[in-house]
Amino acid sequence: MAQRNIDFGSFPDDPNADAIRTAFDKVQQNFTELFSGLQEQAVLSVNRTAGSGVTVNSPTGNVIVSANIAHVNIDDVGSGVGYVLPVLSSLSGGGVSLIQQPELHLHPALQSALGTAIIKCVENKTHYNAFTLLETHSEHILLRIMRLLRSSANRIDDVIKPIDFESIAILYFQPQGNGTTIIKRLRLSPDGQFVDRWPGGFFEERYKDIFDA
Repeated sequence: MAQRNIDFGSFPDDPNADAIRTAFDKVQQNFTELFSGLQEQAVLSVNRTAGSGVTVNSPTGNVIVSANIAHVNIDDVGSGVGYVLPVLSSLSGGGVSLIQQPELHLHPALQSALGTAIIKCVENKTHYNAFTLLETHSEHILLRIMRLLRSSANRIDDVIKPIDFESIAILYFQPQGNGTTIIKRLRLSPDGQFVDRWPGGFFEERYKDIFDA
């Protein structure tokens, strides 16, 4: 049977959208069909393209990540791969994505690459209520987002809606000695640079380790 898609409507409170009961009924039917299929076959493949993707072995629960050049069991790679799969799954959805510390256990270069993946997913979301909230301590992800903001005009033909400085809000949470936290918005300029000073603790510690005696 075909996948049952929920009709969210074209605008908030659209009377033509699915009611809550109808929406959850579709979700339940999709899961029922999915798990009945797992009982009938040993492997469930969610590959998007031939030769690459993620495969789940039903009897053992093993997850295999495949590229065009290799197949690796997720138990045999760094834990960062396992942590990043749910992140990518959330980003692939068309609505709201709430993501906490996607950089966990990832090499700095992969953190930057993840920043690219995050922006590309955001730029291709079509739902009217699409929203991505990202909590991170990674300067690599933040720098990549700022770099892609500067080059957004180059992606007009490749994405649905390139990001701009007005569509990004960077909030810095700074704990205080009295147990409270100050939340400050760091403004971005159209060319992807901070209008406000970089928050303490990002590049500060690196400079201290390099230049302090």
